[in-house]
Amino acid sequence: MREEMRAKNQFVCVAKKVKEQLRSTF
Repeated sequence: MREEMRAKNQFVCVAKKVKEQLRSTF
């Protein structure tokens, strides 16, 4: 369970970074 939560948090962090990059590029 905890491993899943950690993976989810990492995914959310990556998604946020990608969104920021897309915003800066466009």
